[in-house]
Amino acid sequence: MPAMVLQTWQVIVVALAGWLNRQQQDVVGFLTEENRVLREQLGGKRGFGSPMTSVVGLPPRARLWAGDSLGSCVRL
Repeated sequence: MPAMVLQTWQVIVVALAGWLNRQQQDVVGFLTEENRVLREQLGGKRGFGSPMTSVVGLPPRARLWAGDSLGSCVRL
């Protein structure tokens, strides 16, 4: 069986895919936490308006997500 030799472009593609995966995980984590907080604030009532409000009304735990690497990627 021949030895597997990676070309430079293959290494770059794998690194890029890993970085994109991490970014997506950060976004999903932030949105999950934001949904949890907003549902808690609604208290079982269905709300109207945009779910992406501002970070001001979010508790400290959610603000940590917003200030993390997402702060530079996502405008809140």
